[in-house]
Amino acid sequence: MGYYIRQGASEFRIRAENLEAARRALLAFLAKGEIGWQRGRAAPDMTAKEAFACARWDLGLDGAGNAVGIEFLGEKLGDDEAVLRAVAPWVDAGSYVEILGEDGHRWRWAFDGTGCREVAAKITWEE
Repeated sequence: MGYYIRQGASEFRIRAENLEAARRALLAFLAKGEIGWQRGRAAPDMTAKEAFACARWDLGLDGAGNAVGIEFLGEKLGDDEAVLRAVAPWVDAGSYVEILGEDGHRWRWAFDGTGCREVAAKITWEE
């Protein structure tokens, strides 16, 4: 079956000078072949945008070559956190991707400039 997810809010940025390193790290991760849901085969000549698409993420780029957004292209949760951990050292600190699960569970993958971690949501209702 699988666990359906959708992306909520996000703030995601990789500076242009770090994008090549992130691309190489992502391609190395994809080359391991450890994810069954990969879209197509990763090739060494793929752009960063193509490599992210292979891993089910659409990478938004600005005119200066900075990654300025990311959008989940899949339906079900795979090992997407591992994908994001592979590029985490090059993602700007303070970036995050919010995920909403089919059962109402909500979390963020948050980046601190060196790694990526899952952060659970704490929802409070104002009276």
